[in-house]
Amino acid sequence: RIMPVAVGTSVDQAPLQTTELLNVGDADLQYEVDVSSLEAARKDNFGFQSMVLENPVGNIPGRSTALLRWRFLPLEAKEYLYSCKVKYSGGAVGQTVTREETIRVYCFGYDPRTENPHTMTMPGIKTGLVPPP
Repeated sequence: RIMPVAVGTSVDQAPLQTTELLNVGDADLQYEVDVSSLEAARKDNFGFQSMVLENPVGNIPGRSTALLRWRFLPLEAKEYLYSCKVKYSGGAVGQTVTREETIRVYCFGYDPRTENPHTMTMPGIKTGLVPPP
């Protein structure tokens, strides 16, 4: 889940948001995110690209992480879900291992004239809705 973004936010003002890919092994991993679902969403939105991934291909050093860099530009005040397949290769000394998984990015567009989710207070820990610190 990434932070909510106001409907009508321009590309140059869209916040950069990240999700983390983790490599627990000793060898480097290469990753490639299949952005075809983002392209399909673009076609459904009459050519408007509501989700941009800035680094769909990259390297994750051993025992390290890489951050996927997203920019979300909502067209409507609603919840969006984007599913992308991530293909990993490498990670084994002497032979290449390939693995694929799906990541889901939940986004929320809001109307800044009527609501601002950034000013909402967090529920108390005793409600069970927030993990303890």
